[in-house]
Amino acid sequence: MGVDGTADSTPIGPCPACGLARLEPRHVTSDGTAVAIDVCPVCEGAFFDAGELDAVRSDDAPLEALFGLPRIPRVPRLCPRGHGPMEERRPQVAGITCTADVCRTCHGVFLDGRERRLLAKGSLPPSPPIGQVVARRSVLWILQLLVHLPVEVRNPTRGRAWVVLSLVVSSLALFVARIEGVDLGHLALDPAAFHTPSPPLPTLVTYALVHGSWWHVLGNVYFLYTFGDNVEHVFGSRLFALFAVLVTAAGAVAFLATEPADGARLVGASGLVAGILAAYLWTFPRNRLFHVVLFVQFELPAWIYVALWATFQVGMAFAASEGSLAGADADVAWSVHVGSFVAGLVLTPLAHLRVRHRLARAAAGAATPSPTAR
Repeated sequence: MGVDGTADSTPIGPCPACGLARLEPRHVTSDGTAVAIDVCPVCEGAFFDAGELDAVRSDDAPLEALFGLPRIPRVPRLCPRGHGPMEERRPQVAGITCTADVCRTCHGVFLDGRERRLLAKGSLPPSPPIGQVVARRSVLWILQLLVHLPVEVRNPTRGRAWVVLSLVVSSLALFVARIEGVDLGHLALDPAAFHTPSPPLPTLVTYALVHGSWWHVLGNVYFLYTFGDNVEHVFGSRLFALFAVLVTAAGAVAFLATEPADGARLVGASGLVAGILAAYLWTFPRNRLFHVVLFVQFELPAWIYVALWATFQVGMAFAASEGSLAGADADVAWSVHVGSFVAGLVLTPLAHLRVRHRLARAAAGAATPSPTAR
């Protein structure tokens, strides 16, 4: 985009930093000047066409003319306008130590999330009034005291997450059917059935759609929608559906490997949620979450929250294997959480590779001119 808001004729490609999404136009106004920059919806990095960085700088001093000597990194980032590798250049301004990526052809500048906060604060979403912030956090604090669930600070979705919505609706519908007397036992995972010549393999996945109580289904649905929609938008619906099946089945396998053959049947989507949390950890590690502990509301990066959650799950799974749990904790299938989370940690980088290749092929196809008709 140009400083006057007009579109650059060159198609914009995937994010040079994470490669997990196409850059999307975001309109900002600085000193009455309309600027449409291109922002990554995953990592919040931004590409500024020539002149845009100075236009949205909160400081009046020009910056683009003050970049130092270029340096070619070992793994250069590619210009999203399709002009090839970019140079790393450091602004020759006192107090600024970050490095920007500059295209030698179009002179566009790419800043990752941290660099963008330092050099182009005017391109960030405006902060709401302090009164609105206090009111919102107060409401969230009261709600979180009641339910003790995390809330995303800011991670807007783009369109509908159809797989996640289908899972949410299916889980709620099946639970209503269950309390109305419909027998859903054939969907649950029965360990004893897997010691027969014909084990019911579909139940390695279908168990995630069946729940035992309102709190059980509502808690899993909340986590599924809060974290799953963002992951689905990055993966794409078909890849996310495959990912969901694999992490759910991995949790079931972990359950069968650790539970006795005559143990209780497995139900609930907590294994799927665990796998999605692993994907969220890989994809949005710096996105922030609100969480309440002992009446205090903390704003934590996602990687800290998920790391603490995973550590707790492993500890409880170990305690369960030692037979030291009692009451409601003893009825939780902790091994499912651990198995699905580990599967998510392994599968997400592979899914990211698939997404990057898909976007790179699409960008290459868009940059290739169509053959002239004869």
